[in-house]
Amino acid sequence: MTRSGTNSIRNILFGALLLVVGSASFARVSVKTLPELVNISKFIAYGRIVSNAATSSGDRDWVSFEPMQILRGSSTLVGKPVSLCRTPPPMTDYPDISKWAAYEVVLFLSPRPEGCFELSHSYVAVVEVRDGVAQTARVEKQPDNQPCDLFLQKIRKLVASQAQTSATEK
Repeated sequence: MTRSGTNSIRNILFGALLLVVGSASFARVSVKTLPELVNISKFIAYGRIVSNAATSSGDRDWVSFEPMQILRGSSTLVGKPVSLCRTPPPMTDYPDISKWAAYEVVLFLSPRPEGCFELSHSYVAVVEVRDGVAQTARVEKQPDNQPCDLFLQKIRKLVASQAQTSATEK
C-alpha cells in the first residue's frame, strides 16, 4: 500500500473515532439522574399539557400546562394554567412540548425572565405518564417504567432532603 493510501485510511479511522467519542460525550451531557434533575429545577409539577395551541404575544410563544400536583415551587399554582416556553434556548436539544397536548407529564422546570417556564434539561425534563405509569427510561439510574405514585414519592423525598441540606448549610 502506498504512503498516501495509508494516510487516507488513518485519517478515515481517526475521523470515525472522533465521531464516536463526540457522540458519546454529547449523549452523556444530556443524561441526568433524578437527584440532579431535582437539584437544577426550581419548579417541578405533575399535570397535563392543556393544548397544543401556542399562546403567542409579540415574541412570546407559550404552551399552557395545568399542574395537578406541585412537588417544588409555589403550591398556589395548582389548577391554574402555567405558561411553558415553546421556543427553545439557542443550541439546546429541546423538544416541542406542544406535541404532548392532553398528556399527563411530570415536568422539571426553570423560570425564564419572559414569564414562562422552560424545561430544566432537554428531553430528560419531561416524564410522560400513561395509565398511572411514569416512563422514566430517559432518567439515568431509574427503571424504564415505574408507578407514577412511586416516582412522585421519590421526587418529594429528594426535594425535602435538598431543602434540609440547604437549611443546615445556612
